[in-house]
Amino acid sequence: MNAVPGREAWRPFEIEVDGTRRGCERQDLGEDWIAVHNLADEYLYVHAQHTGSEVISVATIADITPYVDGNRRIGPLS
Repeated sequence: MNAVPGREAWRPFEIEVDGTRRGCERQDLGEDWIAVHNLADEYLYVHAQHTGSEVISVATIADITPYVDGNRRIGPLS
């Protein structure tokens, strides 16, 4: 368990969730990083790979059907 980082490895960070900035904790892992935010009865977990940006924004999606492989539409909307 010596390779598991302790609390000192985490730093404060903000992620925009549905238009509201939320405080969370972030840990850098080389060129990647992870962030965790407690949403009361759930947790938001973000693993960013090679983002090149400190700004992250997420939104709640009620219907994931359009995002599921096989349902994606490529090209202009008609």
